[in-house]
Amino acid sequence: MDPHQSRFKKTAMMYLWRVQQSQAVISIVFWGLTITGIFYPYFRDKFNNFWLPKSWTFGGMLVIFLLVMVGVVLFGVLYDKLKFWKEQTIVVAERNPYASWKLMPLHLFWMDLWLATAKAQPNRTPELDRAIAFSEAWMKRCEDTDPWTKEMRSIIADFALKGDTSHIDMLNAKADE
Repeated sequence: MDPHQSRFKKTAMMYLWRVQQSQAVISIVFWGLTITGIFYPYFRDKFNNFWLPKSWTFGGMLVIFLLVMVGVVLFGVLYDKLKFWKEQTIVVAERNPYASWKLMPLHLFWMDLWLATAKAQPNRTPELDRAIAFSEAWMKRCEDTDPWTKEMRSIIADFALKGDTSHIDMLNAKADE
């Protein structure tokens, strides 16, 4: 690859990353401006333009904008202090067995492929043999302890090798319910 192209790509990705990082702040500001524009006529009449002269439209809109921004920041602080996000992360990562020790059927198919490749190596080391034995034991244990995984592997194999869509159609029907 041409060094100029590589430098151009790196520069473009850097600026794209910077735009993405600032997007959250920009979207909150635009959201605040939108809310301000929508609700200004209501608040102007309800609160007498926040006790500012009627001709000071910008002042009233600035008050609403600042109230919206304070509300957003307050919501963020409460969300952080009350740890709403933490529990969701724990549930997703730690309490989900498929994110820790269980394997999805698709993962098992990939492991089959990797194991076949590892077993085909002409000069296998004892470390590779131990890794193969470990992976095979883990896969067997996952299938033995989780009947759904074993059933889904069978359904996927029938679909891929025999073209049997009966189980897939049944699963799709259940998903639509």
